Amino acid sequence: PHHPPMAPRSLLAAVGVALFQLGGVEASGLVAEVALGADDECGAGGSADCALNALQSKGLQVEPDEIPSEPVGDARWKTQPYGNETELGFAPPPHPRTHRFMATSTRYGTSPHTSCFLDSAALVRGTDYIAVASAQSMQSGCCQCNGNGGGGGTASLGCGSCAKGRFIRQLPRGYQVWTPSSAEIFTKEYNLVVADICPSGDNGLWCPAHAGQSNRFGVENHFDFANPPPHFDNFYFEFTPTECSPEIKARFQRLSKCHR
Repeated sequence: PHHPPMAPRSLLAAVGVALFQLGGVEASGLVAEVALGADDECGAGGSADCALNALQSKGLQVEPDEIPSEPVGDARWKTQPYGNETELGFAPPPHPRTHRFMATSTRYGTSPHTSCFLDSAALVRGTDYIAVASAQSMQSGCCQCNGNGGGGGTASLGCGSCAKGRFIRQLPRGYQVWTPSSAEIFTKEYNLVVADICPSGDNGLWCPAHAGQSNRFGVENHFDFANPPPHFDNFYFEFTPTECSPEIKARFQRLSKCHR
């Protein structure tokens, strides 16, 4: 999917300052070369304070063309960070405000053959439900016809279970959000039904394997959206498990080959 170009940020300067201030962590060669350069005004005998001040001042003088732009699309998550995400000060995940749980989100499209043994498009067609794959940790196992799993901070949502929630206008790692806060995706409450699984083996970045585990972004729950709404991006999603509508219950019973 197309994403608008992301504005460059003074990432090298920010990372360099963070690394020096943490103590016991050496700045990367790239940061040191850009910020201090070959003509280090501190000299061989310069103090640590001088080095830090030079890094800060010269980091602010880096020309825009020398600063790497943020990656876009899926590259944002495949790109390795410059170090430990917590140490580098990436924004922590938000806390749920109007619902019980928080989740990260991705999208993958509908499938005629899901782990719940049904066609996910047929399950939600003509309804206000979104079909999702829930993380393996939220189900009772892997990888076919699983019931509810979870426990503690991990929601219990297996095949045929439902939830309602809303998207939070925030992306993991603090990436720029281009969608305006007035967009419907941030103002509407959405109904979800679990039609598939997100197994941890191939999706360890997002989907934990066991209840109580967190993914790379510090969140215990994850949904992979089959038919996401307009303006979807990898926004956080707060949610509460709910009863499915009678229509969704009847469709799941009719379409799924689980327990037959």
